[in-house]
Amino acid sequence: MKSCGRRTDPQSKPVRRGKKKILLIPKEVVLYQLVRGNENVSSAKQRKELAERIREVIADKYDEPKRRKVRPPLDQLVQGVLWRYTVVKSGIRSFRSLKRHFVDWNELRVSTVVEIASAMSTAAWAYECAGHLKQIMQALFNLRNVVKMDFLDDFTQSEARTFLRSLQGVTRDLADEVLLFNYGTGKIPLSDHASRMCFRMGLIEKTTTILKNQRALAEVLDEDYHVGFTLFLHDHARDVCCEKKPKHANCPMQKLCPKVGVDD
Repeated sequence: MKSCGRRTDPQSKPVRRGKKKILLIPKEVVLYQLVRGNENVSSAKQRKELAERIREVIADKYDEPKRRKVRPPLDQLVQGVLWRYTVVKSGIRSFRSLKRHFVDWNELRVSTVVEIASAMSTAAWAYECAGHLKQIMQALFNLRNVVKMDFLDDFTQSEARTFLRSLQGVTRDLADEVLLFNYGTGKIPLSDHASRMCFRMGLIEKTTTILKNQRALAEVLDEDYHVGFTLFLHDHARDVCCEKKPKHANCPMQKLCPKVGVDD
């Protein structure tokens, strides 16, 4: 048989069926290729088992939804923006600092970027984050002439998502996060960083839509863990599961993750 340019496993055995030769590959080799391949994900059973281990890892680190205080929608939006610049605990501290410093979010809107940044953190990310927050508050004021979002309680999920996406500076994953934390939509927010980490763990496909991947995650992760898993992704997807040279030693999933598409 002529080589097709593909590398075959030394354990594979060619057999003849009729006039054609068929290459039989051991089951464990196929399984390895599925887990480590660039275009495939783990089987449904494997994803379920991995999800169970993920729940064990995050159970003692993040509060369960029943114990978590639900903030007003605009407060949650501010918190979500902070989490896109720093880890969960640091973001919570910065949020509390902002609440102490400003009377309301309208005062933040009319403040300078330097004032906002100094109110929440001395870290390098604070200045960029302050500009992001000010941009959103101004966009909200331009649309509603008020810096509040309590009216979302009267919207359908679709209407609320459409409105949030209409605000300059609000991405799809940020809008999904507000809806998840405040209204329990059941859709796990998937930023580029979060999608990359979920793909490497074999939980989603790389070439499908965000909505299909959100449904795939919902199938393997119980709804009670959606918030905790979102926080877990915030802490690890951007800074640990980096696009290049991921920091395996710092990842709590190191021994469990199949590292799909990652060259060791």
